[in-house]
Amino acid sequence: MPDLAVAVRSSAADEDGRDPSFAGQHETYLNITGGPAVVDAIARCLESAGSEQAVAYRKQQGLATGQVRVAVLIQQLVPADASAVAFSVNPVTGATDEVIINANWGLGESIVSGEVNPDTYIVEKANPEAVATQISEKSS
Repeated sequence: MPDLAVAVRSSAADEDGRDPSFAGQHETYLNITGGPAVVDAIARCLESAGSEQAVAYRKQQGLATGQVRVAVLIQQLVPADASAVAFSVNPVTGATDEVIINANWGLGESIVSGEVNPDTYIVEKANPEAVATQISEKSS
């Protein structure tokens, strides 16, 4: 049986709180196969909590920069034609009655890493229809 492709994701214990989102601050590795490669990706995920960008973000948010607790998740990779990231509160305006959905072709990593300008949908929670959309230009 060929090696199963996995995603190796890091998540700090204090990320994604009320104010800080940490999107893109810690590393994620996709399409990892084989035990040695998974072990290496785990080590790099743990190290990413001490990266210059992660430490700067923590300082900006008023969070501790030493002894950061990080979990590493290993998930079976699901190949995707399209992916989305949803916010249960509008991260720009703080509106609690809106859901914001950012979507793009392929894996969601392109969205959270900032590699693309995703399509954006604003949906009111009381009326589950998009009230605003912004479709980004995509190359094929």
